[in-house]
Amino acid sequence: MNKITDILNKNIAKGFISDYLLLSKKWRLSVTKNIADNTTPIKINDKQVLTVLVHDNIWLQELGYLKEEIIEMLRKCDIFIIDIKFKYSPPKEILKDPPKLDENPITQEIENEIYYSTLKFKSEPFYNELNSALRKYFTRYTLTDYRNRSKL
Repeated sequence: MNKITDILNKNIAKGFISDYLLLSKKWRLSVTKNIADNTTPIKINDKQVLTVLVHDNIWLQELGYLKEEIIEMLRKCDIFIIDIKFKYSPPKEILKDPPKLDENPITQEIENEIYYSTLKFKSEPFYNELNSALRKYFTRYTLTDYRNRSKL
């Protein structure tokens, strides 16, 4: 089994990753937003044929009709290809509601700590941001973590 670092180093050395990133960037600059949102360019082979994954069946059919226009758009961004091969690939599943991290409740003891930690900044313009930041901190970390943090 290959290590991910070995694979990345080998591909970076050959320029595959940088080539892919450049292709992806130029693809987004060349085509319309709707096309870019529904496709992913993959590679250009030795015969100058671009392979593009299409994430919607309707777009797959539509892009077949727009192939020549897209080739012209790509040439304007210095991507010189002879043909495009469109392949269907279902879209990645997007989490509508990402899982929430366990949040600690704000106890009275934490309220007191926030109050005394921000008291000297009450008249400062960033008081509300500081108060909010501490509240967010305490939803992830405990009062013990706060008190044991390293002193700057």
